[in-house]
This record gives sequence, structure tokens and C-alpha cells, in this order.
Amino acid sequence: MDLVVRTLRDGRADGAQQAPLLLLADSLPVVGGPALLRRTNLPIAWQAVADLAAAIAGGRAQASGLLLLALERPAAHYTQLCSLTSVSLTVLDGFSDPHGWGSLLGGQAAAATSSDSSGSSGRVVPLPGILAAADGLQQLRQQLSAAAGMQQCIVVDSLSPLLDAWGAAAVDQLLHALQAAPTTSCLLCGVHADLHPSEALAGLEHLANGSLQLAEASELECSMCAAAHGATPQGRLAVRLKRATGRVRAESQLYAIDASGTVAFMEPPADLLNAAAAAGKAAGAAAGADEAGGLAQQLAGGMRLGLSRAEAEAKARVQLPFEHQGQGAAYQTGDFRDYLPPEAGGRARPGSAAGTRAGQPGPAAPGTTTTAAAAAAAAGGEVWQPQPQPQRPARPHAAPGAMVCIRQATVEDLLQMQRCNLLCLPENYQLKYYFYHVLSWPQLLYVAEDYDGKIVGYVLAKMEEESTEVHGHITSLAVARTHRKLGLATKLMTAAHRAMEEVFGAHYSSLHVRVSNRGAFHLYTETLGYKIHEVEDAYYADKENAYAMRKVFSTGEKAAAEKAAAAAEKAAADKQQTPEKAGAATRKSGKRR
Repeated sequence: MDLVVRTLRDGRADGAQQAPLLLLADSLPVVGGPALLRRTNLPIAWQAVADLAAAIAGGRAQASGLLLLALERPAAHYTQLCSLTSVSLTVLDGFSDPHGWGSLLGGQAAAATSSDSSGSSGRVVPLPGILAAADGLQQLRQQLSAAAGMQQCIVVDSLSPLLDAWGAAAVDQLLHALQAAPTTSCLLCGVHADLHPSEALAGLEHLANGSLQLAEASELECSMCAAAHGATPQGRLAVRLKRATGRVRAESQLYAIDASGTVAFMEPPADLLNAAAAAGKAAGAAAGADEAGGLAQQLAGGMRLGLSRAEAEAKARVQLPFEHQGQGAAYQTGDFRDYLPPEAGGRARPGSAAGTRAGQPGPAAPGTTTTAAAAAAAAGGEVWQPQPQPQRPARPHAAPGAMVCIRQATVEDLLQMQRCNLLCLPENYQLKYYFYHVLSWPQLLYVAEDYDGKIVGYVLAKMEEESTEVHGHITSLAVARTHRKLGLATKLMTAAHRAMEEVFGAHYSSLHVRVSNRGAFHLYTETLGYKIHEVEDAYYADKENAYAMRKVFSTGEKAAAEKAAAAAEKAAADKQQTPEKAGAATRKSGKRR
């Protein structure tokens, strides 16, 4: 509600051609809508009018006066605003005799309904027969636009009688003219959404700068607020305001009305919407608080904000990859095959990057010898022996020999790769698409497999066939939530990059990433060295934009350098041949003469 009052108080922005219009939409079943309009106290939305009147009276608003068109309630119900706030108030009374029936009661009744009345409670201007007159719309426009050189806030308690009398097109023209009038600071209009077709409401929403929607509170929201605040809400007020930048600001509040008509706004406790916070709070709370926490967990719609117990236990059992085991200096080559043991798809041997070159042990455990070492000893050669390593403390719940390895994918891995994709990404593919990749480019598919043979990550890549440049493309990359922040995505991408360059001679690799996916964007730009090539609008199925990114390989840099050198050489040759051609042309012309 504060957002609504602030928008009405600020009024027309500097240089703006139209005043802001806020549209209140309610319906019959909503408590606080039409049912509350017939009470003596102010309804929900008109609480904002009372706050705005106080701001105008105190000189804190752009408007200097308040002009109110009463079509559904007597004028006396609104003139109390003036007695409470001493605001300059003018009420156009279209409620007392909207169809001109007062003239049938005699001269005295007609005179009573056609004379202005002023006093300490504001000025009331009767509008007898305004809805039945042929020029009623023009009269109403003149009354609403008449202001003695001051900015005013125009409030219409309900547009529904105007829509019924003159139609949606005429009412839209009226509101558009009032917005453009220089004396209008802001407008607040109500409408009964359940009484009019959607086309009429769409026209009003197009003119409006914001909407206030009254809706019923759900049973779950009522239960939560009853447990947290001790009061049951009767409805929900949703506010949506358009900003000058094109964005929309949205707020939503629940409200409760007591027997005296006093309105109280409330919000569900934020910690009840978080399952983890609700569990912590419920540990020391009473049974009633526990019940509220369970209701809040249902309100989250099944979305888990933290790891489940099974996921947490699985993550605790994961042994970090080799470069996180204090041996990072030995594994800086970028090729996973240099440090993985043979049984995990690697080629680590004595003398490899994981062996003598870095002075670190290879896959053989201390105190044992490999088959290659035994053969070297039998031949009288130098026997490689692993260096002793300090014993690391065992991880809690760690299974013997637990590890995560990166290896090339096979056809047998496709079902698990598809399962990982479904759990991690919104972009999903049919199984035949995975078959297409593994049969066409088997060298470019890699998986991360944990100690019990479960696929916890994968990279799906291919070579672009319909392109003049030789380059690869990353179709999909995913890592299970329990195995993130372990460097697996980097290793998967590095393996795919190396295969693209070494096997297919790719010049660069391309991919697409959602503009909102800041985590993946940081991985691609900061860790893997990708650059933004262009932005593709509405690339994804939900119309979100995508960054088209590229990473240039050494072969691509070499090819680009060779191409630039050839172009420069050709330009120099053309420049040298130009004078010779000109001289030959001159000599030939002289001979003809």
C-alpha cells in the first residue's frame, strides 16, 4: 500500500506527457471489494485515498486538491476525508440521481439534487441525470477537467457504471484525455472485473501505469497467517507498477478486516517459506509453530532450497578430484589422461606428468610395483619408485577407494546422461539425440563417474557440419548438485576442447548460455576463457536471450595468423603490381598513337 500512496503522491514525472493512472480491479467474492463498499468505513483501496489526502493537506504531494467522482457510494461517505485531513476536496455526486429520476418527484426534490453544497467537509457538486443525458460524457469530462489553475488528483470510485452506460471505447477516450490534461497530477479508478468482458479490461490495463488486484486469500495462506500472526486474512492485494525503464515492480500483501472495519496488512513470515529455516525454528517451537512450518513447506510447491539428507550424505562420501588432494602442481597439463590411472581411462605411467616429471607418485600405491616397473627391473633398467606421501586424514563416511573420474562416454552411459540432464537442466533432449552424438562424434562425449559407477556429470559436444569454419560446439554440460564446486565441469570441458583440437583440428569451440545463468557465465568466461560473440534474442523456448560465446584454440589462432599474413602478402603484391600495370598501359597507349 505504501507503494501505491507514493506513486499517487509523486504524480506526473518531469517532462511526462501523461499523468499516472492506477486501476483497482476487484470482484464480488472478494471481501473488501463491493461488499465492503457498502459499509460506513473506507474499503481497502480507499485507505490509500485517505493517506493521499493527508499528504496533500500536509503539502507533501504534487497535487493541491482532491477531485472525487462518486458513482457507487453516497458523497457523504467521502466527505469525511476532508474533516479528517482538512484537504481541499471536491466530490462530484453521480450516485444520488444518476438517471435523472429526481425530476419526477417534483421541483423541490430536483432543486435539492441540483444545487452545490460547500462546507467544512468539502464541496459537493450534484450531477443529476449524468448517465442518462445525451451529452453526459462531455459534461463529466468538463467537470473532471475544471480546476482553478492547480494540480489535482482525480479518483473514480468505480468505472463500471460508465462502462455500462457509454461503452469501453468512450471510457478509454475519457481517461486518456484526463491523463493528458495539464491540471491532472494522478488518477485512481476502480472497476469490477467480474462484470465486464476481458476486452474492456485489457483496454483499461493498457492505459494504466499500474494495477491493484484484490483476490481471495488461499486456505494455506490463511492457515499460515493464523499460526504466525493470530489473525486470518480475508484477501490479498497485489500491486503491479510499470517503471519508466519498462520493468514492472510487483508487491503483494495479505489484509484482514476486524468487526469495526479496521484494515490490517500482514505478510507471511519469510523464514516459514524456507524449509531449512522452518526446520530450525520448529526445533524449539511449540506444536502450533511446527504446524505452521509444515504448511509453509507445502506453500513452497515442492521446491527444495537445500540438500536432502541423502544428497548431503552422498556429497560427504565424495573424494575430491586429484588436483584437490594437495598434488595440484603435478597435474597442470590440462589433460586428465595424464594423471588418471589406467582403470579410470587415463594413461598415468612412470615418467608421466603424475610421475617423475613432477616428483609425485603415479597410480601405484606406496610399497607396490607395477608391471612396467617389474619389467624394467628384469631388464636391468632404472626402476621407478613412488615417493612417500603424507597420510591425509580420512573423510567422514568415505567409502574405500571412493573417487570421481573423467572418462570418455560410451553407449551404455546414455541413459544415465539423460537422467543427469533431466535433473539439472531445463533444456532436455530425446534419447535419439544422444545416440546421434555418440555415433557421430564419440571422441567428444565425456562423463564424470563416481566410485559406485554413477554418472554425476557429462559434456555433450559435436562438430558443426554446416559451417565454412572448422569448429566444435558444446551442446550440453551438466553436473549433479551433490558434486558441484569440485572442478568437474572444468575437467569435462577441457577434455572436450582437447579432443576437438587434436582429433578434428577445430579452430574454436562455441556454446550458448542463458543471460540469467550467472554461475555458468562465470565458469565460461573466467575459468575457460570464452568470449561473447553475440546476443541471440529469444533463443530458448521460454523466449529468454542467450549469449553466443566462443573460445579460440591454438590451431585457430595459428590459422588466423596465417590468413592475416597471406592477406597482407597479397595486398603488398597487388600494391607492387599496380605501378607496373600502369606503366605497361602507358607504353601500350603510346605505341597505338
